[in-house]
Amino acid sequence: MRILKSNYFLLGAFLLLGGIISAILKYDILWDFANYHYFNPWAFLNGRVGYDIGAAGLHGFFNPLMDIPLYLLIEYFNEYPTFICFMQGLWFGGLLFISFKIFSLYFDIKTWKGRFSLLLCLLIGASGWDVFMQIGTSSNEIPIALLVLISLYFLIKEVCIIKSGSWKIFAFCGFLLGAAMGLKLTAVTYCISGGLVLICFWKSLKNPLRSVVVFAAGGLAGFLVFNGFWMLKMWEMFQNPLFPFLNNIFHSEYVSPNSFSDKRFLPQNLTEVLFRPFIWFGKFYRKQDQMVVIDYRQGLLLAVFIGSLLLSIKRKILQKASPEMKFLVLWMFIVYVVWMFLFSISRYLVPFSMLSSLFLVKAFWYCLPKGDIKKIIYISFMNILLFQLLSTPVYSDAWSLRRPKDYPFVKKEFWEQGRRFHNGYDKFVKIENLNFPENTLILTYGARASFFLPYFAKTNPGLRMVMIKSYYYHFSYNGQKYDLYEINPWYDMRMNVLKNHQGPVVGLIVQEPTLSKHTFIEKEEYLHGKVCTNIYNNIVENLILCVPPELKESIFADRKGKSNVQ
Repeated sequence: MRILKSNYFLLGAFLLLGGIISAILKYDILWDFANYHYFNPWAFLNGRVGYDIGAAGLHGFFNPLMDIPLYLLIEYFNEYPTFICFMQGLWFGGLLFISFKIFSLYFDIKTWKGRFSLLLCLLIGASGWDVFMQIGTSSNEIPIALLVLISLYFLIKEVCIIKSGSWKIFAFCGFLLGAAMGLKLTAVTYCISGGLVLICFWKSLKNPLRSVVVFAAGGLAGFLVFNGFWMLKMWEMFQNPLFPFLNNIFHSEYVSPNSFSDKRFLPQNLTEVLFRPFIWFGKFYRKQDQMVVIDYRQGLLLAVFIGSLLLSIKRKILQKASPEMKFLVLWMFIVYVVWMFLFSISRYLVPFSMLSSLFLVKAFWYCLPKGDIKKIIYISFMNILLFQLLSTPVYSDAWSLRRPKDYPFVKKEFWEQGRRFHNGYDKFVKIENLNFPENTLILTYGARASFFLPYFAKTNPGLRMVMIKSYYYHFSYNGQKYDLYEINPWYDMRMNVLKNHQGPVVGLIVQEPTLSKHTFIEKEEYLHGKVCTNIYNNIVENLILCVPPELKESIFADRKGKSNVQ
């Protein structure tokens, strides 16, 4: 037991476990990875931010710091993709460790019941769809969740258990939350919840005013350390330090004069506000994620919350709860409410989802009947429910897998010809060898094309990319929607590059399922007269390159099946 109490041993074990799970799953090819997670750190480290016009869309102007570790892994270990997945899984291992530490505050690990409860919490929390499907991915939600939960752990210990009044702890916790938000602005949910919970526990703090002020100052410091430099750059480029967000305040001419956010999934009525977890409970297909999700955790958690409120009226169980339990209940409640009205996007809820298991396990023990027959029936039912919860990753869809998919809009013969790219896994990022002349200008159509540039610019730095149409980023003007890159100032920037470019021009298309390849090519003036063919790669399912006829043989010189170039 002594070795199990060693934080170093536990941390190492969890890190190893996280790496192994990630290496097995290989949940690493996401829409956002192709769109900007690979491009952003490359552009930042190579001084090309803004040079390639709109290559990654508006997402190309997100803070690149959090993406640098994965980019460097690809840069130096691209031929060892399993190793890259293992390293990416260390974030998940760290998340398991800090979750273990938080759970240990609520269970007595000296008893078998406490150890069993803690194990259940870890299993249920880690197998949730929001958590499990992001293991090893480039979404960065798990690393951000790690920072959030480290801050929460020390806050709970200080406010509810130790009560030392040390300003250093509050500064440290605030700094972590500020750093999380600096690295990814969606962590604002946890910054708000952390601050509000501290204020609500004002009377429990030894030096309340100093503690809250130091916490806020630490948060501001963490935010500026990790995002201050980027805010300055965005101000210089777009006159909006948080570009493209909050443009209703800063009024940059480069985006629509309203806040850049995805509002499609916000609650539309009071029923959704109050009962969204129950609504999700009855739906297997989540529109916002466009996939099958069989996960009842939020519905069960809401049921536990409602039951606790009703029992509190009768038995006052909430009043009798420990300070650390009250702290966590309030934190969870504020997180959920803020998240619902700001985002309502499930992948941002990793810290909430991990800790929700604690309340489910607590409810299990609280509702355990005393009679033998009743206990047998109850435990049998709970085993079925546990199996359902733990099987969520098996019966739900993942965002992406490294395995071939039978896309209806991709010719089957193309998949047969490119089998080594889609079935093989000898490189993390792999695109067939293409011999571009120096100073080639790549015109892109559709999001998710930017990953193409850092792959080839490594050996051909003269390549440049300009987005012609995104089919994703829209600018609203006088009630109508326009593609962002068809209006000023993006249009003028694009035309200036085209006017002054000296060298060959090629087109790169990420074809959508509803888009006819030939109809599309006929409509685009810069693609007229070019020879177009699918490009073998292991990132995007239908990538088309259009080149001038005179360059066909040289660009595709290394392709064995040259007859496939149409």
